[in-house]
Amino acid sequence: MSSLKTILILTFFVVANLVNAQLDPQYTQYHFNQYLINPAFGGLYESTSISFNSRAQWYGMEGAPFTNTLTLESSMSDHSGFGLKAMNDRIGVHNNTEIMASASYFISSHFVKIGMGLQGGITNVSSDLSLLDSKVLNDPELDSFVPNSFQPNFGVGFVIHRFDYFLAVSIPRILETRNTTRSLNDPRYDRNIYVSTGYRFSLFRSNDTKLQTLVRVMGSRFSFDIAGTYFLTDHIRLGAMIRDYYGASFFGKIDFDKHFSMGYSFELPTNNLFFTNYGTHEVTLSYVFTPFQNQSPLERIF
Repeated sequence: MSSLKTILILTFFVVANLVNAQLDPQYTQYHFNQYLINPAFGGLYESTSISFNSRAQWYGMEGAPFTNTLTLESSMSDHSGFGLKAMNDRIGVHNNTEIMASASYFISSHFVKIGMGLQGGITNVSSDLSLLDSKVLNDPELDSFVPNSFQPNFGVGFVIHRFDYFLAVSIPRILETRNTTRSLNDPRYDRNIYVSTGYRFSLFRSNDTKLQTLVRVMGSRFSFDIAGTYFLTDHIRLGAMIRDYYGASFFGKIDFDKHFSMGYSFELPTNNLFFTNYGTHEVTLSYVFTPFQNQSPLERIF
């Protein structure tokens, strides 16, 4: 077990040499809700959770990404769970809505839980061409463009979880979402592979500290996050994250009681985008409860 922990810690430093891009709808507060990027977390914590996440990226920049996501995930038994995710993502002329449902299955042994999740759903891809420059609208390539379409998709995820570490892999969308015109394809919906890991340990004043990393892979392009979270009290968590060398964020979470919590993050680019916007803001509201008799909630660290 100690060798596994060593591998997890080394991962935080190795991933920094792999990456250089950012794609797919982005989140900072997946630290508090891994189900946003991995269906295998649906029901993992043996409770029911409803969360709403709102992210305004590069606030103040015209056409910048704005993403709202509602998730519901719950355990059905010690070995199974389900989830629902509804997302609306706007960027430029694109306004896309996605609805996904998932099912998960778990195997437990020696305090370790191994899970697999499958999800499937539909994406509505719409584009408002009236927002484009009038000169662009004269492009013959747009003659066959379909501004509104529905496309099915499905994804898969895996997780190994214990109270002090986890390792997960997911592909939220296996099918690549395409418009009929190549010039208006949205790379935020290309196939992405997520590899994430985290480790929990005690640091200052014997309080918990969490290190976590996420690597996104799309073809030959990579993107990475490295984050640290300190549990200031039993109800307050504070953290910081570096994203792709060109973004830094600070985030926090407050547990108002055993059910309701709120998270907030503020992110600034460290490249030329620093002078073009007012940063990225993200808010998460979550409610965790146990409506089913067979639920015995686990602590949500990751």
